[in-house]
Amino acid sequence: MGTRSAIYALRLAAFLALPMLLAATAAARGQTPAVDATGFTVPSVDGFELQGIHMMDGTPAIEGAETAVEVFANATNDVIYRVSLNGVTWAYGWLPGGEATQGYILRDPDCVGVFTEKWAPDAAFSAPECAVTADPLKEWRIEE
Repeated sequence: MGTRSAIYALRLAAFLALPMLLAATAAARGQTPAVDATGFTVPSVDGFELQGIHMMDGTPAIEGAETAVEVFANATNDVIYRVSLNGVTWAYGWLPGGEATQGYILRDPDCVGVFTEKWAPDAAFSAPECAVTADPLKEWRIEE
């Protein structure tokens, strides 16, 4: 397998691990996030390339695949996920080296752009109610 194929395989593996990040797993039940009222620093996508956008079911409140997950990766195979629903970016994931068991998930429970919750990458969580009920025509904006 060539270097390019190996990098693609690693990024694909990280991408396919995404359902684990958002699914309610038995191991993660009862986990609570670290909380910082001032907000955790969101990982920057500078130097990262967009690998794709995946639609998935991020909340039981809406049937189907309603949540957009943008997947970014860099030359060292670090992966950032940006998770949005109805135009509201409500979570970021950071997987160093694309490792699904490393890193963290930042969540904005109030949909105000301040990511005050820091979860383990295997924690069970879903979209906050404010993202579920947001008006996509009013809220939609493209993040840079």
